[in-house]
Amino acid sequence: MPSSLSRPRQAFLLTALLLTLPASLRGQGAEKGTWSVGIPLFTEDVGSVLNLGRMMTDRLHLGIELDLRAARLEEDANRPSAGIDAKIENRDFAIGPVLKWYGTDVGPVVPFLRLRGLWGQSSQRVTLIETVVQQDDTTLWAASLGLGAEWFPIRQLSLSGYTGFQYSTQTRERREDDGDQVDRTTENAGTFRSALTVAFYFR
Repeated sequence: MPSSLSRPRQAFLLTALLLTLPASLRGQGAEKGTWSVGIPLFTEDVGSVLNLGRMMTDRLHLGIELDLRAARLEEDANRPSAGIDAKIENRDFAIGPVLKWYGTDVGPVVPFLRLRGLWGQSSQRVTLIETVVQQDDTTLWAASLGLGAEWFPIRQLSLSGYTGFQYSTQTRERREDDGDQVDRTTENAGTFRSALTVAFYFR
């Protein structure tokens, strides 16, 4: 059920709530040995993105990021009188390591350098009258380097965002039911910005 508040208003209210915390409760960056779980906020992405990591030192954070999603669409292929059912299934999976190097604390805000590698696979299958008429398989390789800042209103919770440069290459293989096959490779490079991420720290 959609929220009655817009995403910008939700972000504003969350920020305002955290700002009301007493100064004595506001923490600094996470310490060595601390584990973390991070998820993005206020995004329309239907996928499930999860970041798991650990502070190896007071400055170095090593983690792994997982992106998992699936979708299925059933329709009558615009021929309801014929009773023909078409099914379109989509699946995406991506995983990769994340390294964050934290700079010097500025109060409860800590700047960081973020490096991520990513490998993923996705597939789309079109089925018509119980027969697979088209199959697409895509392999993704990507790497990104970003600069960001993480705000620790308390030591066990943070909000962060970052921007940077990303390079990716995708190889897609399409197979038709008549035996035809098409291979295509796409390369992309450019700047990006992240969604706002909340992370929970624990030992």
